[in-house]
Amino acid sequence: MNYVLLDDSELDDFNNTLATFKCHTSDFKLKEKDTSSGQGPGKVMSGEVTIICKKTGISKTYNAGSGSSWPAEFHQDMEGGSFGI
Repeated sequence: MNYVLLDDSELDDFNNTLATFKCHTSDFKLKEKDTSSGQGPGKVMSGEVTIICKKTGISKTYNAGSGSSWPAEFHQDMEGGSFGI
């Protein structure tokens, strides 16, 4: 899937977290919401990514875009059992 806000390194981190917790990408759904403003080279990418666990129905929304740390926040939430798995 092509994402506007989520880059390859963030998706790699997301997939590595899933592997750490013995989960599969098919167990989760990513939805992004682009709230970026401006145009051209000075455009600041911003928005949200919502991660939904298909098994439990639990979802969490994180800030995404330039300077975000959603992959690390997702990892912490997985460690804390926030997705019920």
